[in-house]
Amino acid sequence: MHLAIPPELTIAHVGALHNLWMPQILSSADDVDVFGGEVTDIDGAGLQLLMATARAVAVRSQAFSISEPSEVLMAAMSTIGWQLSASAN
Repeated sequence: MHLAIPPELTIAHVGALHNLWMPQILSSADDVDVFGGEVTDIDGAGLQLLMATARAVAVRSQAFSISEPSEVLMAAMSTIGWQLSASAN
């Protein structure tokens, strides 16, 4: 399954994105790849959504990856110690 993070992953947008993503994830047995190349703004709520999504996927024994993360997304993830594998970049 392929999902995409919108340019703004902030508290103002995470509720709608959560409501869009979760039904798709829960109704699929596919691994989840999230395209992160368009992210220009992210805050703590956005990071929490990504972590909660990764956890929801892992609980279902599916793989979670973020492909082509933007520099903004990589920097935000780095601040909380979340490192992507080399294959995810």
